[in-house]
Amino acid sequence: MTIFDDTLTEAVGLTDTIEGLNWTQWLAENELFTVVRYYLTLTGDAESSPVADLTLPMSSFTLRTNKDTDNDSVFKSLIAYVPSIQYAAQIAARPNGDLILTMTYEIDGVIEQTVELVRVDFDSVSSFSGPSSKSTSLSGSRTTTASVQEAVLVNTTFSSTVAGVVRYRFALPDFFMRSGDLVTVDGGSSFTVGEVVYTVSVVAQTMEIVEGERTPTVEERDLTEAIDLTDGIIVEMIVEKTLTEAIDLTDAVAVEAIFVKAITEAVVLGDSNAADHLVVSLAEAVALNDSNATDHLVTVLTEAVVLNDTVVAKNQDRKLIEAVVLDDSNVADHLVGALTEAIVLTDVVTEDHLVGALTEGIDVDDTIAGELTVTFVTAKSVIFDIAGSYNGPSSGTFVGIRQIDFYLGISKESLPGTGYTAYSTSIVNGDFVPANVFNTSLDKTSEATSNSWASANDPNDEDQRVIIVFDSPTEIDGIRINNYHHFGGFISRGAKGVEIWYSTDEITSTVYQEAISNSTRIFNNDFGQHAAADGEDEENLVLTLGGV
Repeated sequence: MTIFDDTLTEAVGLTDTIEGLNWTQWLAENELFTVVRYYLTLTGDAESSPVADLTLPMSSFTLRTNKDTDNDSVFKSLIAYVPSIQYAAQIAARPNGDLILTMTYEIDGVIEQTVELVRVDFDSVSSFSGPSSKSTSLSGSRTTTASVQEAVLVNTTFSSTVAGVVRYRFALPDFFMRSGDLVTVDGGSSFTVGEVVYTVSVVAQTMEIVEGERTPTVEERDLTEAIDLTDGIIVEMIVEKTLTEAIDLTDAVAVEAIFVKAITEAVVLGDSNAADHLVVSLAEAVALNDSNATDHLVTVLTEAVVLNDTVVAKNQDRKLIEAVVLDDSNVADHLVGALTEAIVLTDVVTEDHLVGALTEGIDVDDTIAGELTVTFVTAKSVIFDIAGSYNGPSSGTFVGIRQIDFYLGISKESLPGTGYTAYSTSIVNGDFVPANVFNTSLDKTSEATSNSWASANDPNDEDQRVIIVFDSPTEIDGIRINNYHHFGGFISRGAKGVEIWYSTDEITSTVYQEAISNSTRIFNNDFGQHAAADGEDEENLVLTLGGV
């Protein structure tokens, strides 16, 4: 997943001078060259026996701030998702830690600016497992105080005004916005921000701000009996924290009206036009029978769920414990995280089905299906078959590669010479062994000797195979390469015409194009030629993890 490697192309706001640095000016000067990365850290220094801080990969996070109506305190909460469960022991060893979300601005592989976005108390952890998808969620919160800033925001993607309360949504987050700040949006009137919600995921990122000290205007913290909301027009007005019996929401027109935290019995959402239903936890049956719904986001359902929408843009289901039926006539996206029983997807037109983990039968009976996406692979071996170099076939010179890095989310696999074994068809001499290519501690600049792999040059550089065998199966979703160079020279000897395969077996045969057991080809293209300059020239390969 590369959602945390997004190139920053446009600033949402950032009009203030923060901590002595004028971010607006800096971003304006560097935005075309800047890569934004996010890092999640769980600290360990607060334990009775202190341990090192733990940096975790992320697939998504949600950051929310709310300003208290009675004082200057601001409540912050963070939920981050890790696309693996392999860190369970390390997380358990840090129960008293802080969760820190950090953002960096990187230019040409060098971190130029680092910003701590939020630091909260680590509250809880949950894990989810399936045969090909595993994830862990970490949550934390903290109440702080913050000084008021003034900012101008532009480029809204959505806005509404209901009962005098203003809400705006932006495609690009401004992480320096806080509840309590005074903002002006798109040249309009100014107001004080009551709530800010940042959401960054694999496929999207948004920021939403709401006017006032606390919104929506109707908040029900604890309802112990039935609720009947039958208003003619209700827009973004209902927040339900805990409901213990039946709820009937039958609004004629509702846009983003319903945010339900926990419901322990039946819920019926029967709106004729609803833009967004966000349901976090339902303990019994749920029926969503909307005629036009843009988004149903369901996190945990423990019994049957039926989504029978006529037109649905997105149904995103994180975890369903029993049967799910999605019987939509037009569905743009079904994102399913973990399903433990049968699923039937019978859409007429479907652009994308992203299925993380299914343990029983699936029937995907779409008339038009654009994509079935695999989000990561688990490899014992990764094999690189190299046809030649940029010198061309039978050139009588060697072919080489400077470095190959493996990623899972935003985290690079740390392979400093141990934890794997490397093989190659040939080497030019003992200073250019294949293990150099995968050693993340070696230099990517200046001297190539002992920092890269190079084949023999007699008789020519064709038909080479390079292999890495991990000590234990390793989850990867990205590969980044630096092609061969020596002080910025000899770049024509970089690898060209490369096929990449991963296998669940230990593969050691270095015969070019020999059949590979239990393997899938995920890349078949050229490695880009290194720039004629002594520096890192990294290329993120476009992989097809489902096979090509």
